[in-house]
Parts: sequence; C-alpha cells; structure tokens
Amino acid sequence: MIEAQGHLGVVKKVQIFNAIILSPDNRRIIVPNAAISNNARVNYSAEGKLRVDLTVGIAYPSNNTSAKALLMEMMQKDPKVLEEPSPRVAVSELGDSAVSLLVRP
Repeated sequence: MIEAQGHLGVVKKVQIFNAIILSPDNRRIIVPNAAISNNARVNYSAEGKLRVDLTVGIAYPSNNTSAKALLMEMMQKDPKVLEEPSPRVAVSELGDSAVSLLVRP
C-alpha cells in the first residue's frame, strides 16, 4: 500500500513507463514511474504494521473516564489490536460541542 502523487492504493503492476495502483475503492490508477521515482512517496505496508488513529467525540455531560475505559476494553478484546505498541486513549481536543478522544489501537 503506497501513497504517491496524491493517490493511495496497492501497487498491482510495475511496467516500463507506468505503475498500476488499485485504490481502496477499486479504481485503477496509472501513475508514471518518473513521477513516483522523482517525488516523495509513502509506503504503508513496508514495516508490516500500521498504526490507526481514530477520533471519537463524546458529549460534554458524558463521563470521560468511563468512555476511555470502554474504548480500552473494546481494543483489548479485539484480536486484531496488537499488544505492542499498546493501545491508547487520550483527550485530544475540547471542541465546541464535544470532547474529542484520540484512539490508537
């Protein structure tokens, strides 16, 4: 999974002049090799793990401690969530109408 030239997807084929990328919504994107090799690109799958950052909003009258504990419990029960690095939940923003929690499974 890479991101290059503003496109995100899985490299399906590298040809002489182009690379064929399949996007998450199943679009075939043809990117010139020169554009990929001469510009920055992000390889999401090279390390074998990918951290996911999620934001969950909760209403101000809600109990932050209970919400954080519930999210942690859900992550600990999910077999897809790794033990290392350990999952985290933290307050990231006090918005106009909600408290935003940063969730990192």
